[in-house]
Amino acid sequence: MSKAKLPFDFNADDYLELNPDVKAAGEDPASHYINHGRAEKRSYRKGLPPDLGLRSKPSVLSRVSRALLSPIATVRRVLKLVGL
Repeated sequence: MSKAKLPFDFNADDYLELNPDVKAAGEDPASHYINHGRAEKRSYRKGLPPDLGLRSKPSVLSRVSRALLSPIATVRRVLKLVGL
């Protein structure tokens, strides 16, 4: 099995928790996701809906993350400049 086919943010523990049938069957979470879960659009990480569509595109997800974090970073820089 090639782990290169796994999403960059795949979390085996989350996958098993979100997919109790896989855990009950004793299947390897990575193998199951590659062979079945991806086609079934199963969730593999908490906090992300299964049909988000960004998880397999790290560059898009990275840009979204930066856009969301940018205001926070700006506030931190300002607070640092004023000594707070």
